Amino acid sequence: TFWMNLRKNIILVVVFSCLGAWYYFYEMVGGERRELEKVESRRLLPGVSSNEIQEIEIRRITRVPEGISVNPEQIGGYLLQFTKIDGMWGLTQPVKAPCHQASFQALLKHVTNISKGRIVDESPESYKAFGLDFPAFKLKISTENNNLLLSLGDENPTGDSFYMLVDNQPEVFLLDISLKEFLVKSVNYYRDKRIAPVSVSDITEVVIRSGPQSETVTAMKSEGNWILKKPFEAPADQVRFKELFKLITSQKVKDFIDRPDDLLYFGLNPPVMSLQLKTPDKTFNVALGTDADPGGKTRYAKSDTQDAVLIIEKELSDILGNEPFYFRAKEVCSLGNSLIKKISIHGKDGPVELIRDEHQNWLLVKPEQHDADDSAVSDYLSELEYFRATGIRRGNNSIGKQSATIKLTGQDDKIVERMVFGDVPEDA
Repeated sequence: TFWMNLRKNIILVVVFSCLGAWYYFYEMVGGERRELEKVESRRLLPGVSSNEIQEIEIRRITRVPEGISVNPEQIGGYLLQFTKIDGMWGLTQPVKAPCHQASFQALLKHVTNISKGRIVDESPESYKAFGLDFPAFKLKISTENNNLLLSLGDENPTGDSFYMLVDNQPEVFLLDISLKEFLVKSVNYYRDKRIAPVSVSDITEVVIRSGPQSETVTAMKSEGNWILKKPFEAPADQVRFKELFKLITSQKVKDFIDRPDDLLYFGLNPPVMSLQLKTPDKTFNVALGTDADPGGKTRYAKSDTQDAVLIIEKELSDILGNEPFYFRAKEVCSLGNSLIKKISIHGKDGPVELIRDEHQNWLLVKPEQHDADDSAVSDYLSELEYFRATGIRRGNNSIGKQSATIKLTGQDDKIVERMVFGDVPEDA
């Protein structure tokens, strides 16, 4: 009896194990596979990935009033055409323009996964009842080897689906209404609205022309910091350039004027002012023209990445219209982390010289020798660092008569900073 019971138990264990394995592989693993196959079978582009799609056309068709007989092929409408060129999507109809990639990718993802719903009518006598005699939309999706044409008519009574024809098939299907939000968007929704499609980290040189009679400002990036090269060599105001780059990358085009007849009308030939951004691989040019509205809140602009004239807010022109000094660093004395060993001052009352001893205490050595007030010397150096320039003059006698000099020497006996003071400006 014991052996018979053991045998029965072993058989039961084997049977239940087999049933469990069957359930797992057929119902769990197989069920997921069958569900994926079911979803795939309903896709209008089965087996096609978004990378394989080469072109998308959206045609919004003008609906014809009741009682007017017109050939559907002669009906006008609004055409949006997107084409992939060199791996990048762009608009080719009604204008040729770069795409806003995020907006287009949402459309592309939706189009790639379009699935047909249930069949409403396998062979209708007339398509008029479904709004498919003159469809509201036509959607054409092209891959390298195939084209798919969808005709979308009226919404169904519940408003959650379109009536749809697929290619030349007679059946009327339902299509989820969620596609509609992409079909009704204007061309500007899909356009790239960046003034210049450049990454700030890639910019190595900036050229600013604030007007035909103004001096050109050229700045270059060196070791992560911006330095002015023209019209004078000087450290650049890092905050000013950061503001400029933030504006270039964040400000969006407000509107487009396609196929402009004459750039002179917009103040763009020649431009009122211009900006050039250079990267190691490419140069981006942005020209600014006259005011685009009576209140002067917007400007006409032209980018070499767009065929259209752009309308942008005036903030960019407010920055570019400044004098070269606006872009210069205003700090007069930049000590950084330098440890000052010696201070030499020459003024109308004679020389003053202080040195730091081996204990880091300050000693006055000129005009007489005695201990210096360390706190007062420290405050003096701090005040030098807080000096800010309010303007700039250039020329051989730009400072007038020399009245004082300050020279700061570092631990390695190299001059860290040397300042020369002249006359008080007449307009000070």
